[in-house]
Amino acid sequence: MALGELLADVREILGRLAQIGGGPIEDERHDLIANALAKVNRGDRFASELLAYSGCQALVPEAVELRPLLCSLAHALRQTLDERIEVTVQVDDDCPPCHVDARALEEALFNLAVNARDAMSHGGRIHFTARLAAEANGASVVALTLLDTGTGMTSETSRCAALPFFTTKANDPLAGLGLAAVEGFVRQSGGSMALQTWMGTGTVITLYLPPAGQESKRLS
Repeated sequence: MALGELLADVREILGRLAQIGGGPIEDERHDLIANALAKVNRGDRFASELLAYSGCQALVPEAVELRPLLCSLAHALRQTLDERIEVTVQVDDDCPPCHVDARALEEALFNLAVNARDAMSHGGRIHFTARLAAEANGASVVALTLLDTGTGMTSETSRCAALPFFTTKANDPLAGLGLAAVEGFVRQSGGSMALQTWMGTGTVITLYLPPAGQESKRLS
């Protein structure tokens, strides 16, 4: 069975469990259904990350204005993350729209923000920036950056951070695909990802994305 078909089956199961859980049922059955929903949700997330890592997502790229997307995401993060974490956005006035799938980009940025949160147990700052940049060959790209003021990584950890199934969370057998999935999505979108980190200072992850009007040669 193809991974995409498996993901469709998982989401069908999610829908059916949600329908059952919404009706009047006994407390014991309610707990069983809630537990099943949690586990299937984890499977859904894992299958989605596998698709992203493998570059096999069903993407619908379009011209995406980053200022409204980032401001909307920042508002959502302020409602869900630790209140001690400040979330800020800065988009240069001359930053053009990028050519990506908006939903997949927002999901990737949310995953990066959750990773940043995990590195800031005592609070801190997540700062999104977007600007027009140039590659070494002179081609224009949109540089979308997430900076956090967390604990940072050792050089050894940073070299492995984007490898599939690498994780520092030994108690989560499905962890380790988040950053690899983000890189897979960016690669499928015709871009690239860079990571910089400093122990005790924080981490900067930059997604280099194609500007709108430049067809990606790597979209499938």
